[in-house]
This record gives sequence, structure tokens and C-alpha cells, in this order.
Amino acid sequence: MRTFWRVLLFCVCASGVLWAQVDRGSITGTVNDPTGAALPGVVVTLVEMQTGVAYEGDTTNGLGIYRVLNLPVGQYALTFSKDGFKTYETYRCDCVDVTKRDSEREARSG
Repeated sequence: MRTFWRVLLFCVCASGVLWAQVDRGSITGTVNDPTGAALPGVVVTLVEMQTGVAYEGDTTNGLGIYRVLNLPVGQYALTFSKDGFKTYETYRCDCVDVTKRDSEREARSG
């Protein structure tokens, strides 16, 4: 009988943890230049398309990787910006669980 209650308690606790994760996700990716080299220091900003709410993004690390965690599930517009490069915008990046979105940047001309 004790085993039954332990299993039941585990299932209740585990279902609460799983249920809590349903409404959050993350967006991650890599930013490279046209030659494929990683671009550190690129600022990534996000706007939830349905509500217009802007979320503080991330700055790419030395490998050009960015991660934005704990976002409400939805569709986002992402903007990538760095001095000396053209600003790049994406539209309709779906955040359901973990979404990977890579970007290639071109140097600003002139």
C-alpha cells in the first residue's frame, strides 16, 4: 500500500512540473557573417507579434550563439543588430518549446 501512495505522490508532483512548462519556451540560434564566421556582440531583440510586447533579448557570445529563455509561447519578430552590419529582421518565429533560429549578417556598405 505504501508503494501505491509513493507512486501516486510522484505522479501528482511530476504532472505539476510538466503542466507548468506548457506556456513557456525559448529561442536560440547562431549569428554568422556571409563567410560563416561567428559574430559575437550582436544584440538580439524580440517583439511578441500578437501583443506587441517587447522582450529583452540576448547578446551573442564569442561563438555567435544567443539564447532567450522563459518566453511565453507565441510568435515573435526578431531583430539582430551590430555596429558595422546591416540590421536583420525576421518575422514569425514560433516559440513553442525550444526554437532554433540562425541568422547570417552582411557588412554595411558605404
